[in-house]
Amino acid sequence: MTIPSQPHSWTRERLAIYQLVRAWECGAQTIHRIRKFAGAHISDFLTSQDAWRETRLSDKQCKSLSASVHTDLEGEFRELEEQGITFLLPEDPDFPRALKTIPDPPAAIFVRGAIPHDGLRIAVIGTRGMTSYGKRCAETLVQQLQASQATVISGLAFGIDACAHRAALSCDIQTIAVVPSGVSDTSIMPQSHVKLAHEILDAQGTVLSEHAPRTPTLPYLYLHRNRLISGLADATIVIEAGRQSGALTTAKLALEQGRDVLAVPGSIWSEASQGTNQLIKDGATPCTCVDDIWQAIGVRHAEHAARISTSRIQFPMTEAESALLHFLTEPRSADDLVRLSNQSPSEIGSLLSILEIKGRVVQEEPGVYGKREW
Repeated sequence: MTIPSQPHSWTRERLAIYQLVRAWECGAQTIHRIRKFAGAHISDFLTSQDAWRETRLSDKQCKSLSASVHTDLEGEFRELEEQGITFLLPEDPDFPRALKTIPDPPAAIFVRGAIPHDGLRIAVIGTRGMTSYGKRCAETLVQQLQASQATVISGLAFGIDACAHRAALSCDIQTIAVVPSGVSDTSIMPQSHVKLAHEILDAQGTVLSEHAPRTPTLPYLYLHRNRLISGLADATIVIEAGRQSGALTTAKLALEQGRDVLAVPGSIWSEASQGTNQLIKDGATPCTCVDDIWQAIGVRHAEHAARISTSRIQFPMTEAESALLHFLTEPRSADDLVRLSNQSPSEIGSLLSILEIKGRVVQEEPGVYGKREW
């Protein structure tokens, strides 16, 4: 069997841990328990069904582990080599420190592309069924992160996730895609996003998972994935989310991990903003511009704070946004702007939200808007 080249040598025990990790039914907590039980003798553990029973493995886990132990890994190892996938354990020096401190740390991770290093990381997540408002919010906030050289993290799913990755790529911002499946081309779902994954990798970004390369996308693995997204990030921003959105689960996990959670407010009429508006009611920080992010996290990284304070990005304005700014020669209420512009309240509300995110408008008091000078 050809052993793939890796930053860390393939000892007999490391190979045994790999076989343990690729057993689908053995989650991170079970693997941590087995490693504590077996110590430096994981390879012996894999051949002892008595030891399996002693560690209280279920029938499903035993079956999954047996299948992994008896699988020929030649093809899988060839995939690791050809697709540049690195297998990392918590004891490895390049294993992300942020993931070691979360309540349910992964037992291993598979990294395709650049290995994440310490630095400012922001998760940008939301609904798969994003609206045009959500798309603009995600793109604008990611663009505003450019000056800080923060890394953008998301989940490679349809909607806000893919939008955040693409916005990062368009701004030359490093981005990390955390997937619920394996990181190989055949496992990534949706398959239409394999091209996006390659674009991320070509831009020196990362595709990351705690599951072996050929693991399929199983429903229960999304929750596992979500805790890695929030765990890697200094802050999680929910752009749009309905009341049942999985993004709300990620926000909850972020709070449990001691991370900051922000949410973009949206229309009370939009189903896609019901979850984000509720997050704000429940105490999440409202996010209308990039400054809200820095205030929430206290800009804990001094080098990023210096870049932020000396760099401001001005974003192109649409014709409708520019027209609305012309009416703000003095602070005005939303009702005043509706009357002056002959636009609907919902149109004005959407424009004001986007202008706030772009840093061009500020609420001087509740419901009263003024132009922010640059």
